[in-house]
Amino acid sequence: MAQNSDETRHILIEHGSYITHCGYAGKDETEISFRTPPISIEAQFKNIFVEVLNVDPAQHKIVIVKDAGTAQQVLRDEAHILFTKFRVKACAFVNAQVGIFYSWVRGSNGLIIDIGYESTIIVPIIELMTQIDFIAAFPMAGRAIEQFIIGHLIKHGIEKDIIENHREQLFPYLMRDYFYFDSESEHDFEREAIEKRRRELPKYISLQDKEGESIEFSLPSPVLPLDLIVEKNDSHHLSFSKEINNHIIKILEIFGVDNLGSLIEFDNTSWWVGSIIITGGASNILGLRSLLIRELLKTTELKRYTECERAPSCPLVDLEFRNVAFTIRNVPPEHNDSIWLGASILSSLSTFKRFFVSKETYQNNSDIFFLLDYKVL
Repeated sequence: MAQNSDETRHILIEHGSYITHCGYAGKDETEISFRTPPISIEAQFKNIFVEVLNVDPAQHKIVIVKDAGTAQQVLRDEAHILFTKFRVKACAFVNAQVGIFYSWVRGSNGLIIDIGYESTIIVPIIELMTQIDFIAAFPMAGRAIEQFIIGHLIKHGIEKDIIENHREQLFPYLMRDYFYFDSESEHDFEREAIEKRRRELPKYISLQDKEGESIEFSLPSPVLPLDLIVEKNDSHHLSFSKEINNHIIKILEIFGVDNLGSLIEFDNTSWWVGSIIITGGASNILGLRSLLIRELLKTTELKRYTECERAPSCPLVDLEFRNVAFTIRNVPPEHNDSIWLGASILSSLSTFKRFFVSKETYQNNSDIFFLLDYKVL
């Protein structure tokens, strides 16, 4: 990546519904990541510029990461804030799901299943272009699991005030390192990690109150119920059993596995690899990705492809659809900044500069169309 100083780099911001990542385009790591605060977007920008990065935004170009399919009015509203409130030099937007491709795919075609905090988004990408007419968003994601865990803790006897007062300290640990789904299948690629967690989990957890005093309490069973995922009982429950599975199959039927893959070359050998990528913060809850794959195999035409030999814990899962093999890649939990990193690569390309809208251009035409989906290779 280019070795420009931070004073001349573009500031790159990913406002996730759960985590915000920010830093400088062209770098291979963020400056800081933190829980997205429940404040207005203007207040979030101010917090990043003043408190987090300590920069004068008027001296920088700003790149904002947004989900595929984000409404043009949303882009205009954020650009308006950046230009009128912070007087930035220029701004541009980067497609979050295309960013995933720059992080993980050696190719340009595939299907992204992005399981976030507020929603799950399914995005087919052909030649690094999102297929807008086939994007689907479902209001089923990490928030449902978090709300279940809160109720689970209260039923276990933990006071609601303790949960709320220690939310920022407690939930990253509970969601990432304590609770898990267990589909009870010996074929799950997460089986080894589940067994390890089952053996090593503590029975008690300690927190510190505002005075620095330690609070210790026991935790409930770490196993999340499978029906939280596979049956949609109410608006708070995730459900992969019908809507999401059916849309995935629809995409495979429309585009074909052959068109959702890439020709890979290595050691003078070429082969075709179909790519489905499971990513997003909520997908990092242990066992969720295995459960999603189990439900796909259980409720659709997908089958396991047995010709490839992989280690049981390998995050690459080989399946086939109507006799065509493809691979599901599960983004490892430790790479929860993959969208930001891909956007960092994309927005530092020399060809990306033409997608910036300058302050002067915006002042002359505030109704300008902001691009979010484009091919920059």
